[in-house]
Amino acid sequence: MAQRLVLGMALVGEPDLLLLDEPSTGLDPNGAAEMRQILREENERGATIFFSSHILEQVEAVCDRVGILQNGKLVAVDTIEGLRDALGGGTKLAITVDQLREGTISEIKTIDGVETAVAHDDTSLEVTCSNEAKMDIIVGLRDAGIDVVNFRTEEASLEDMFIKYTDVGQR
Repeated sequence: MAQRLVLGMALVGEPDLLLLDEPSTGLDPNGAAEMRQILREENERGATIFFSSHILEQVEAVCDRVGILQNGKLVAVDTIEGLRDALGGGTKLAITVDQLREGTISEIKTIDGVETAVAHDDTSLEVTCSNEAKMDIIVGLRDAGIDVVNFRTEEASLEDMFIKYTDVGQR
């Protein structure tokens, strides 16, 4: 209830700027969802919101730009998509096909935006690519006469990106 009261007090007078530190701490899932909706509405009204949180799912759900701090220094700032792109795309495409043919993996690797392509067996492969390349891969398989049975995408989560940006060995 204290978190809700503090947020309500902060919103009095429709401020142009909100500074929030861990605003979802102590809230149940319904309270956290309500807080996110209120913040979206405030942003749509024109308010600028600085939101500090260790709960990265909350950050992903609310923020349109993200800053990553390590030891008090800003190591990255961009949109979530921009952070993904800076790390090399980060989209994984898991594809199940009727039957992989010889040379299919080599063909996929020639598509613009494809970083890696690996066959797990005769019917499944995993491709890491830019977001824009996903449809080109599916179309390329179809054009090669391979039926796509199923596919799913996995975007790098904000947690994955945070780990990559703050891992000293990676930078």
